[in-house]
Amino acid sequence: MNRNTRKGKIITYSVINQLLSQSCSCDDALRFFFGFNDLEVNLYFSLVQDNEKTVSQLCTIFDRNQSTIYTALEKLVSHGIVAKQKRSRETRGYEYVYTATSPILLKPQLKARLDQLYDQLSSCLDRFENDASSCEIKY
Repeated sequence: MNRNTRKGKIITYSVINQLLSQSCSCDDALRFFFGFNDLEVNLYFSLVQDNEKTVSQLCTIFDRNQSTIYTALEKLVSHGIVAKQKRSRETRGYEYVYTATSPILLKPQLKARLDQLYDQLSSCLDRFENDASSCEIKY
């Protein structure tokens, strides 16, 4: 079996093996620690490189509809790596502008997640010898 579910999360062994067998890129870190898809990763890096953008601008850049872009941005906002700010338009009304958290500020957050993963796996290994004899066998 290639995956194990626990508390609704999927641990994919092929992902771990892939990370161990090659050099990691910056987009791999976002995928691994946050579970971001291609669009979410690309939106983040686009905002890092171009500072701030509206949903309309991002729709044009990525050739996607507003709903798709908005959903992806909200996921990035919920993880705290993109900020959403309300701005008045020159004509009337307002729009939201999205900006990326600097990679310099994001790195400690990624490092903290890595440390949590290490602690969790270390604890699992510490219990392995004692727990192996009483693990439930599923047929």
